[in-house]
Amino acid sequence: MIIFVKKFKWGIIGPGVIANKFAKAIKGINNMEICAVASSSFYKADKFAKEYKITNSYGSHEEMLLNRDIDAVYISTVNSAHYDNIMMCLDKGVPVLCEKPMVMSLKEFDDILNKSKEKKVALMEAMWTNLIPSMVEIKKHIENGTIGNISLAFIDFCVKFNKNPESRIYNKDLGGGVIFDLGVYNLHTVFNLFGEGYDFMSVCGAKGDTGVDIRSMLTFSYPNGMIVNTLTSDSTKGPYSMRIYGDKGSILSESFNDSQRFTINYDDGNIKEFLCPYDINGFEYEIREFSEVVKLGRLESEAVSLDRSRKVCEIMEDVHNNICKN
Repeated sequence: MIIFVKKFKWGIIGPGVIANKFAKAIKGINNMEICAVASSSFYKADKFAKEYKITNSYGSHEEMLLNRDIDAVYISTVNSAHYDNIMMCLDKGVPVLCEKPMVMSLKEFDDILNKSKEKKVALMEAMWTNLIPSMVEIKKHIENGTIGNISLAFIDFCVKFNKNPESRIYNKDLGGGVIFDLGVYNLHTVFNLFGEGYDFMSVCGAKGDTGVDIRSMLTFSYPNGMIVNTLTSDSTKGPYSMRIYGDKGSILSESFNDSQRFTINYDDGNIKEFLCPYDINGFEYEIREFSEVVKLGRLESEAVSLDRSRKVCEIMEDVHNNICKN
């Protein structure tokens, strides 16, 4: 007997650079396909559709959502457009996987959260770093006590950007700010590995010429005495590393947000390297996670919960506002 499994069909809103990585991952996953793509520019949507052999292309987001074949939508527009895009999809009853940061303020987050619950439609932030094999393995080692009691961790994500004031990094109208572009990874990683039960957070940072944050240092202290320090910057090429120190050893992950290896250095001098290759390009794990959420009729993922995304959103908004208030 031949059993036919229905393909999970995606729509894409915003066929930009990141959407290419998403589309390449979909091509390598069985029983999934992209059936529609939409942009405010039909030319961009059509060009993307031809490149990835997508059947339907639209010059209107609303028009694409009339396509009843779509099981979920992936949103990869500029940050400032996420809120309207998400609300439109949820209103139409279409599950949403949205690029980070999902929205720009806590008020917007509560709006989309309430809409998801009201419509009973799944919603998830596309925080792929939480789900890649290396991060899953690092979390297991922390929970299993491989390096003992952790006292100190550093999570750094710094990039030397092209200083174009009209780019998405620096333009306030596009949702600019380094805390939103890089710091979101740091914060999700802190809470994924160490939990949200910190008792104090300190912040220092700098504002750029366009009125958005360009670098920041956030330090979290936990009740057990653990200190976690995070760093972002727009003007240095690295570091991108994560270093975690316990009383039995330490864990080092270079380019932690997109890493396929990490090292444990034990206090007795032994060093062990762990290789965690991707099946495709790293995006496949968040894609599989969200499709399972939708197929099981759930409203959110446990691995990238809405509560955690809400907390990250709250901190990012506060940090950005405090740095840029003057």
